[in-house]
Amino acid sequence: MTVVLFDIDGTIVTKVTSGVTGKQVAYTRVIEEIYGIANLDYMMFPIFGLTDQGILYLMLRAQGIDDAVIASGQAEFARRVVACNDAFARGCETQYGALPGAYDLLRLLKREAVTLALATGNYESLARFKLAEAGLEAFFSGGGFGEAGIAREEIVREAVRRTRSSAVEPVVLLGDTPNDINAAHQNGIACIAVATGRFSRQELIACAYSEDDVFPDLTDTQAVMNRIHTLCCTE
Repeated sequence: MTVVLFDIDGTIVTKVTSGVTGKQVAYTRVIEEIYGIANLDYMMFPIFGLTDQGILYLMLRAQGIDDAVIASGQAEFARRVVACNDAFARGCETQYGALPGAYDLLRLLKREAVTLALATGNYESLARFKLAEAGLEAFFSGGGFGEAGIAREEIVREAVRRTRSSAVEPVVLLGDTPNDINAAHQNGIACIAVATGRFSRQELIACAYSEDDVFPDLTDTQAVMNRIHTLCCTE
């Protein structure tokens, strides 16, 4: 059985609202509530490819906050961010949608009885919220989430541990950032990248093992399927 792990943001899901998201509002509010720093917007920071914990540390370290202080409030921060996002979303317009080709690719993989799982830096509840809004939640049952660590390689390691039934079972990760590619390499698994996020195809090719592992998007589902099959045969 093949395992295919998916990042969420910029890989299969994108922001569709023209305004701020509930998650963005939640980070600003909860950082002020717990750490006493007002008006911090995570979009002011280079967050793409980071985990939810990694974003928190990046923002607060920039304000001179010690790691021990950040860690002491981390669990409560995660709880309140999820609650704040849920409250914001009630009665709000849809914030997230599926990227072109994502639904068709997932449907084809499901038909082939591939194990589909997540390797996302989002806290699990936020991940499932985004997938539900994008109409993709039913494809996934588990994986690795933002609670598993600060670094993305920790998230991927947890996803592999939870989903791989044996050491020889092939695993492929789909992501949209250099951090996804590097995290896959550090865990000894294959990676396919898509230039549907904040990084260009050339930037992703510079990190990938092969130019064939980087696609402009997921719309050529058969080409992506073929590459998954090739990588699984060579693992």
